[in-house]
Amino acid sequence: METEAQLIMQRASLRWLAQQHPNWTQQELAMTVGKSLAWVKKWLKRLREAKPTDVMVLHARSRARKTPPASIARPPAGVQRILEIRESPPENLQRVPGPETILYYVHRDPELRKAGVRLPRSQTTIWKILRLFGCIAQDHRRQPKPAERKQPGEEVQLDLKDATTVPADAEGKRKPGGGNDQFRGCGNLHPVEPQRGGRLRRPNLAGSRGAVFPRA
Repeated sequence: METEAQLIMQRASLRWLAQQHPNWTQQELAMTVGKSLAWVKKWLKRLREAKPTDVMVLHARSRARKTPPASIARPPAGVQRILEIRESPPENLQRVPGPETILYYVHRDPELRKAGVRLPRSQTTIWKILRLFGCIAQDHRRQPKPAERKQPGEEVQLDLKDATTVPADAEGKRKPGGGNDQFRGCGNLHPVEPQRGGRLRRPNLAGSRGAVFPRA
């Protein structure tokens, strides 16, 4: 996907080519710049409406709404009533009403219903009105910035901790990565191998010749 800086360079190239070659067709300009014919038509119109030295015309126009949507641009009476319910909760409501509560009470208002005022039907619209008039504070907390993805083969540094270095739990739980050896509680402590038939075989010791001992 092309960045805004690349698009600005392409628009500047289009303006320069149009000034240097006024006899070129729009198709020739599109082939030279490497853009579509519709793109060339749109930007030629914008460039010709501006001064030849205007740099700001090379930037893309904001697609944000210039006016609030119809769901927010309500009649003043409806918006005023919503704000009044927010500031002075009716029926001795012992809390600040949210969008859901305001939506419930605003549709029960007899004056608005008698006047036939068009009222919002969703909590989202109420929330937008409250946010627009500063009744809901914006969250200015710093948002976490994701780490940039490393390129293949790029050297990275990691701080790892071996699980076997974690001290054992005081309650007797085994530490992560510990062995699962079983020990007999008599004589010299040596690992015992479980064998089929319920018998345990002790490793060869000096003079034992691999004797088999019954399970205790």
